[in-house]
Amino acid sequence: MLRDGQRLPKAGFLVVILCLIIMYEDCAPEEEVWAELCRMGLCPGRKHYICGEPRELLTHVWVREVYLEYQQVPDSDPAHYEFLWGPRAYVETSKFKGLNPETANEEENNAFLRLSFPRKLWMIVENAAFTSVHWNDEGAMVVIEADLFQMEVFQHRGTDRIFDRQH
Repeated sequence: MLRDGQRLPKAGFLVVILCLIIMYEDCAPEEEVWAELCRMGLCPGRKHYICGEPRELLTHVWVREVYLEYQQVPDSDPAHYEFLWGPRAYVETSKFKGLNPETANEEENNAFLRLSFPRKLWMIVENAAFTSVHWNDEGAMVVIEADLFQMEVFQHRGTDRIFDRQH
Protein backbone atom coordinates (compact mmCIF):
# COMPACT_ATOMS: atom_id res chain seq x y z
CA MET A 1 0.00 0.00 0.00
CA LEU A 2 1.04 3.63 -0.25
CA ARG A 3 2.93 5.46 2.47
CA ASP A 4 1.16 8.57 3.79
CA GLY A 5 3.41 10.94 1.86
CA GLN A 6 2.67 9.13 -1.42
CA ARG A 7 -1.11 8.96 -1.35
CA LEU A 8 -1.97 12.30 -2.93
CA PRO A 9 0.51 12.18 -5.82
CA LYS A 10 -0.24 8.55 -6.75
CA ALA A 11 -3.98 9.09 -6.39
CA GLY A 12 -3.70 12.14 -8.63
CA PHE A 13 -1.78 10.07 -11.16
CA LEU A 14 -4.54 7.43 -11.10
CA VAL A 15 -7.19 10.11 -11.64
CA VAL A 16 -5.24 11.34 -14.69
CA ILE A 17 -5.15 7.81 -16.13
CA LEU A 18 -8.86 7.29 -15.54
CA CYS A 19 -9.60 10.62 -17.19
CA LEU A 20 -7.49 9.72 -20.21
CA ILE A 21 -9.49 6.54 -20.57
CA ILE A 22 -12.73 8.55 -20.51
CA MET A 23 -11.33 10.96 -23.11
CA TYR A 24 -10.78 8.00 -25.44
CA GLU A 25 -14.34 6.79 -25.00
CA ASP A 26 -13.63 4.33 -22.19
CA CYS A 27 -10.87 2.48 -24.02
CA ALA A 28 -7.52 4.30 -24.28
CA PRO A 29 -4.85 3.00 -26.67
CA GLU A 30 -1.61 2.34 -24.82
CA GLU A 31 0.38 4.50 -27.25
CA GLU A 32 -1.86 7.51 -26.57
CA VAL A 33 -1.68 7.03 -22.80
CA TRP A 34 2.13 6.95 -22.89
CA ALA A 35 2.29 9.96 -25.21
CA GLU A 36 0.20 12.00 -22.76
CA LEU A 37 2.10 10.78 -19.72
CA CYS A 38 5.49 11.44 -21.30
CA ARG A 39 4.43 15.06 -21.79
CA MET A 40 3.97 15.12 -18.02
CA GLY A 41 7.40 13.58 -17.40
CA LEU A 42 6.09 10.07 -16.67
CA CYS A 43 7.78 7.89 -19.26
CA PRO A 44 7.85 4.09 -19.34
CA GLY A 45 11.22 2.67 -18.42
CA ARG A 46 12.26 5.81 -16.55
CA LYS A 47 11.87 5.76 -12.77
CA HIS A 48 9.78 8.62 -11.39
CA TYR A 49 10.59 10.00 -7.92
CA ILE A 50 7.01 9.54 -6.67
CA CYS A 51 5.48 6.60 -8.50
CA GLY A 52 8.53 4.57 -9.42
CA GLU A 53 8.51 3.03 -12.86
CA PRO A 54 5.21 4.09 -14.49
CA ARG A 55 4.78 1.01 -16.70
CA GLU A 56 5.05 -1.24 -13.63
CA LEU A 57 2.51 0.90 -11.76
CA LEU A 58 -0.04 0.94 -14.59
CA THR A 59 0.26 -2.52 -16.08
CA HIS A 60 0.93 -4.51 -12.92
CA VAL A 61 0.15 -2.72 -9.65
CA TRP A 62 -3.10 -0.99 -10.64
CA VAL A 63 -4.17 -3.96 -12.76
CA ARG A 64 -3.60 -6.24 -9.75
CA GLU A 65 -5.55 -3.78 -7.56
CA VAL A 66 -8.25 -3.78 -10.30
CA TYR A 67 -8.26 -0.02 -10.79
CA LEU A 68 -7.27 -0.63 -14.42
CA GLU A 69 -7.63 -3.29 -17.06
CA TYR A 70 -4.83 -3.74 -19.58
CA GLN A 71 -5.67 -5.89 -22.56
CA GLN A 72 -4.65 -6.67 -26.09
CA VAL A 73 -6.82 -5.07 -28.76
CA PRO A 74 -8.70 -7.95 -30.41
CA ASP A 75 -7.35 -8.98 -33.83
CA SER A 76 -4.43 -6.54 -33.67
CA ASP A 77 -1.35 -7.69 -35.57
CA PRO A 78 1.16 -6.63 -34.45
CA ALA A 79 -0.32 -6.67 -30.99
CA HIS A 80 -1.62 -3.36 -29.62
CA TYR A 81 -2.83 -2.84 -26.07
CA GLU A 82 -5.38 -0.61 -24.38
CA PHE A 83 -6.33 0.58 -20.92
CA LEU A 84 -9.84 0.45 -19.51
CA TRP A 85 -11.33 1.26 -16.13
CA GLY A 86 -11.13 -1.69 -13.78
CA PRO A 87 -14.01 -2.86 -11.61
CA ARG A 88 -12.60 -1.18 -8.50
CA ALA A 89 -12.48 2.21 -10.26
CA TYR A 90 -16.15 1.83 -11.16
CA VAL A 91 -17.12 0.78 -7.64
CA GLU A 92 -15.24 3.66 -6.06
CA THR A 93 -16.84 6.26 -8.32
CA SER A 94 -20.25 5.00 -9.45
CA LYS A 95 -22.14 5.06 -6.14
CA PHE A 96 -21.77 8.83 -5.86
CA LYS A 97 -25.00 10.66 -6.62
CA GLY A 98 -23.77 14.14 -5.93
CA LEU A 99 -21.75 15.98 -3.35
CA ASN A 100 -23.02 19.42 -2.55
CA PRO A 101 -21.53 20.94 0.59
CA GLU A 102 -24.58 23.20 0.93
CA THR A 103 -27.24 20.48 0.95
CA ALA A 104 -25.55 17.23 2.01
CA ASN A 105 -27.12 15.60 5.05
CA GLU A 106 -25.27 13.91 7.90
CA GLU A 107 -25.84 10.40 6.54
CA GLU A 108 -24.45 11.36 3.11
CA ASN A 109 -21.46 13.06 4.72
CA ASN A 110 -20.69 10.02 6.88
CA ALA A 111 -20.84 7.79 3.79
CA PHE A 112 -18.61 10.24 1.93
CA LEU A 113 -16.01 10.18 4.72
CA ARG A 114 -15.59 6.42 4.24
CA LEU A 115 -14.64 6.78 0.56
CA SER A 116 -11.09 6.40 -0.68
CA PHE A 117 -9.08 9.48 -1.57
CA PRO A 118 -9.19 8.89 -5.38
CA ARG A 119 -12.97 8.59 -5.26
CA LYS A 120 -13.33 11.77 -3.19
CA LEU A 121 -11.01 13.68 -5.49
CA TRP A 122 -12.92 12.46 -8.54
CA MET A 123 -16.19 13.60 -7.02
CA ILE A 124 -14.80 16.99 -6.09
CA VAL A 125 -13.26 17.66 -9.50
CA GLU A 126 -16.53 16.74 -11.23
CA ASN A 127 -18.65 18.90 -8.93
CA ALA A 128 -19.21 22.55 -9.92
CA ALA A 129 -19.68 23.50 -6.25
CA PHE A 130 -15.90 23.17 -5.79
CA THR A 131 -13.71 25.60 -7.70
CA SER A 132 -10.37 24.71 -6.10
CA VAL A 133 -10.04 21.47 -8.07
CA HIS A 134 -10.61 21.49 -11.82
CA TRP A 135 -9.34 20.26 -15.16
CA ASN A 136 -6.57 22.16 -16.90
CA ASP A 137 -7.38 23.91 -20.20
CA GLU A 138 -6.50 20.83 -22.24
CA GLY A 139 -8.61 18.61 -20.00
CA ALA A 140 -5.62 16.32 -19.53
CA MET A 141 -4.85 16.77 -15.83
CA VAL A 142 -6.37 17.84 -12.56
CA VAL A 143 -5.30 21.19 -11.12
CA ILE A 144 -5.53 21.74 -7.37
CA GLU A 145 -5.28 25.36 -6.25
CA ALA A 146 -3.76 24.73 -2.83
CA ASP A 147 -4.81 27.89 -0.95
CA LEU A 148 -8.38 27.75 -2.23
CA PHE A 149 -8.50 23.99 -1.58
CA GLN A 150 -7.49 24.63 2.04
CA MET A 151 -10.36 27.09 2.45
CA GLU A 152 -12.95 25.29 0.37
CA VAL A 153 -12.36 21.69 1.44
CA PHE A 154 -10.38 21.56 4.67
CA GLN A 155 -12.48 24.23 6.42
CA HIS A 156 -15.37 21.79 6.86
CA ARG A 157 -15.55 20.43 10.40
CA GLY A 158 -17.72 18.00 12.34
CA THR A 159 -20.41 16.29 10.30
CA ASP A 160 -19.67 18.57 7.32
CA ARG A 161 -16.01 17.52 6.98
CA ILE A 162 -14.81 16.04 3.73
CA PHE A 163 -11.49 14.58 4.90
CA ASP A 164 -10.48 13.19 8.25
CA ARG A 165 -7.26 15.05 9.01
CA GLN A 166 -4.74 13.91 11.54
CA HIS A 167 -2.26 16.54 12.70
